[in-house]
Formats: sequence, structure tokens, C-alpha cells
Amino acid sequence: MKAIFLVPERSAQGFEDMMWLRTQEMSETLRGLGVEVQELDMGALPTMSAADLHGRIRSFRPDFVTAPNFNYYLLAGLRKGLHELFEDTGAQVAALWDDPLGALANFLQRQTMTEQAAAPPAWSSRLGRLVARAQRRLGLEEPVPPPPERDALAFFRRLASAPHVQHFAWDSGHQATVAALGIAPPERIHWYVLPTFRAFLDQGLRRDGAETRDVAFCGNLYPDMLERSPFFADPELRAIVEEVCAAKLAELDRSSFELLGEALERRPADVRARLGLEPRRQRYWDFYLFVVWQAVNTRVRIALLTGVRHEIEVFGMFADPSSVERLGAYGNLHYEGNAPHFDGLPGVYASTRVNVCVGNALIHRGLPSKLLDCLAAGGFALSDPKQDLVRVFGEDVRRIFFRDPDELGERIDHFLAHPRERREIVGCMLPVLRERCTLVAAFRTVLDVMGSKGA
Repeated sequence: MKAIFLVPERSAQGFEDMMWLRTQEMSETLRGLGVEVQELDMGALPTMSAADLHGRIRSFRPDFVTAPNFNYYLLAGLRKGLHELFEDTGAQVAALWDDPLGALANFLQRQTMTEQAAAPPAWSSRLGRLVARAQRRLGLEEPVPPPPERDALAFFRRLASAPHVQHFAWDSGHQATVAALGIAPPERIHWYVLPTFRAFLDQGLRRDGAETRDVAFCGNLYPDMLERSPFFADPELRAIVEEVCAAKLAELDRSSFELLGEALERRPADVRARLGLEPRRQRYWDFYLFVVWQAVNTRVRIALLTGVRHEIEVFGMFADPSSVERLGAYGNLHYEGNAPHFDGLPGVYASTRVNVCVGNALIHRGLPSKLLDCLAAGGFALSDPKQDLVRVFGEDVRRIFFRDPDELGERIDHFLAHPRERREIVGCMLPVLRERCTLVAAFRTVLDVMGSKGA
């Protein structure tokens, strides 16, 4: 079997560098499973002619194409029209989801930017207004109006539901939501267990180093980015944001997307239409990104972390570095730097007595990647409740769940005082994790589906 793997452009730090490093291990794993892999550097795509690119792909004749997540596949297709090419060549697409709704929103944003860049002057925002004003002043006919706003959801459905695209979800809630929205047929959405990576598994096997800190949180908080957003400046939209954040904090096991939908349903239809917050509108999905990725992640995480009496060391913050200075306003949060994903993070997890994992708000029911990484490294963690964790690890995993700041504080107190129980829990979960939460297990699921579809 042959596969093209779309490789993100490497950057100096942050998310893109992490994804580049992950891609190397993912490609290596596929090769180890007998797949002939041709990597396609997305950083080189702008310099390649469409003819050369298409010729290269056609001569390789891939059975399927994949990327570290669906967003990168969508971005590559936007740049060079690869979506149509893969369909024409009969190659399947293994779309590995991160956040499928986020992929929708990001794709629509980039599609719009691309179209605006290629549009005639009268369609570009600033120049279009100047042209229209000049023509009206001179009594000339109006310029050609911009194309009407597409039905965003229908547009994305056509792309995601193409018959050559197979979707892979690590979150059963994402499966249900995407099927309910009609984005992709349920029979082409396959659940698999989210994998961890070698650096964390190796750390867990070494079991070296002492526990040097009591409590830590590893992840991003976005208070500065949040308050600078135009969405947050609008009183009506801010009220929705505050409502969703409060609802999520009250029910940590609920999907943020579901809570956003309920908050919007409480507004009259004419208000939703005026605000542009209808699923067929691109603005709805832009707002989704802001509420879930920035607002809920920030507000809920800070409320939980500051709601306990313990000092908490914070690692990360690479997504919004300007927010680091704001941590001083939260008396028990102390920034300790950005632990590099593979070179530093495994050691942080392993050397912390209690890691607090407040899962990314984009998760509905799925397995938080940072929790899996922490456990793989041999570290102990507490987590907000997730149904798929019970699905993978069994009922006993509920021992690490917390549902509010008070319960989080009680759990921290208990497990700091009971190191043997911490080790017992991690010892019970590690064998399951090493068997099921690996790249080998994940790609075996992908290859089984690709093979059954005639790839």
C-alpha cells in the first residue's frame, strides 16, 4: 500500500513545530507497518507548479493520502487544488480529526481570504468601498457586487462528504455531532483511540527522576487574546460567551459546542440572524472558534486552577505569550516556562506529584491528549470527566475525575497525601495505554479501513 503524507512546514517553536515532530514519528510508524510513504512538504507547495505537483502524485499512484490532522489536508487542497486531484486519481483520504468543527471554521476563513486575494478590485473590502464611493460621486453605475455569502455548512458538507474521504474520530462526541450536522455520513466516520508518542512512552519506561513539585498545569491560557477580540468587545456576544463559560464550569462533562448551541437557542431567531449566528453563516463558525478555543479554555481553566488553595506551576502559554504577564493577577499560578513538547514535557509530567489536566474545550467526550501523554510518561494526573476515558480504561478511571473547583481541591489534597495510591492508579492504566493508545494501534485502524475500501 502507498500513502502520501502531508508534512507541515517546520517552524521555530510552538504548535507547528510540535506537529512537524509528530509527523516524523507518524510517517515512520506507517513505514513500519509496511506502507510505502512519500512525504509532501507543505512548506514547498507555494513554490511548486500545479503541473509538477500533479505529475508527481500521479506517477506515485498513492492508495491514500493523510496528514497529521484534517486541517492540514484542507489547507493543502486549498493551496493547490489537491482535493479534486486525489478524487480523480482514485486515492482515498484518511482524514484524522483534531477538531472537525474547528477544521470547518479554519477552512472557511482561509477559503474566504484566498478568494478575496484573487477577487477583482470591486470585491476587495477597502478598495471596493473606495471604488463604489467614487462611482456614486460621478453618477456612474454601481460596481459589480461581491458574490453572495455561501451556505457555509452546505459548502463544507460537499467537501467532507466526498465519497473518497474516510474520517477518523478520537472523540465519540465529535462523531455524533458531525453526523447530526450532516457533515459526513456516519458510516464513513471511524472511531479510533487517540495515540500518545514515543517520548512520553520512553519516559514512562525509564521511571527516572524524583518528584520535585506538588501541582502543575501544562497548557495554554489566553486572557490577553480573549480581551482583545472584537467578539468580546460586543456586549451581546460577550453575554453569550459568559453564559457558555459559566455553563461549562457548572457541568464539566458537557460539550462546549452543545452549550453554545443552547445559549444561542435562548435568543430569538431574529437576534441570531442579526448577529450572524446561524450555522449556515461563516460568522457562526468564526464565533465558535473564539468561544470554544479561546474563551472557554481560558475562563474555565483559570476558574478551576484558582479555585484551589494550592500553588500551581504553569508550563506552556506558547499560543498567547502576551498573557504570561497576566498570570501575576492570579495569586496561586506561577509561570515556569514553555516545556518543549518532546524534550521537556515528559519530564515535567513525571516529576510532578499531581498534574491537573483541564481538557481542551474542543473535546466533547474524547480522550485529552495531555492526559494520555502524562500517564504515558509515568505521571499522575487529575482530569475533568470524559466518557471515552471510561470506554478505554474502564470504570476505575473515575477515581481521577473532578467536577468542580471544590472536588479538584479535595482530590489534590488526597493524592498528595497518598503517593502509593497515585502509583497504583498509574500502574493500572499504563498497560492499557501502551497497548491501545499508540500510533501503531491507531494506524492499524486506519489501514484496516483503507484496505476494506479498496485503497
